[in-house]
Amino acid sequence: MLVKNALKWDTKLCFGLILLYQLFESACFSQISQNKSSENSSSQSIFLSQSYQKFDNFSCLNWSLRKNNLSISSAVGVGINRTFYQRRFFPQFQIGIGYRVVSLNKASISPELTLILSTFSTIERHYFSSLHFGYLFQYGDRIYFLHRLNAGMLNEKFKNSLGNFTTANTINWQFLIGIGYAFN
Repeated sequence: MLVKNALKWDTKLCFGLILLYQLFESACFSQISQNKSSENSSSQSIFLSQSYQKFDNFSCLNWSLRKNNLSISSAVGVGINRTFYQRRFFPQFQIGIGYRVVSLNKASISPELTLILSTFSTIERHYFSSLHFGYLFQYGDRIYFLHRLNAGMLNEKFKNSLGNFTTANTINWQFLIGIGYAFN
């Protein structure tokens, strides 16, 4: 199955994506600061969010870079239920790309494609990867409110008792609310 192959979890891939995003963001930010023109609107922002998903609720720190109508965002978070109540560290990394299609006064709506990677350990390590499609709604200027709703395919992978990897696919969803601050 194509989705199963496309959504395989790899920790090196996760760290590679984080590094790639940070390099891209710093390159774009330096380009933005050099080319401040009135016709090209760009902004960089940071926001805190609470994300409700199928398996846990995640508190996340998010970064976003918007150039004209295109936006790229990433997030690092932790699952509240498993990390604090079950005492199993449950980190999450998320990266997404969106395009603003509606912009009225201080509000905007953007369709998004998002990749979500997470993992936790019980007796064996579980890996979760999701590819979601949905929308992002923002309201405000410098300080803004945001809401994200998306759904997609979730792939869970873990070692079974025979030492082989077992995978399972299911539908996953994400409902997110947050508050952010735009730097420029």
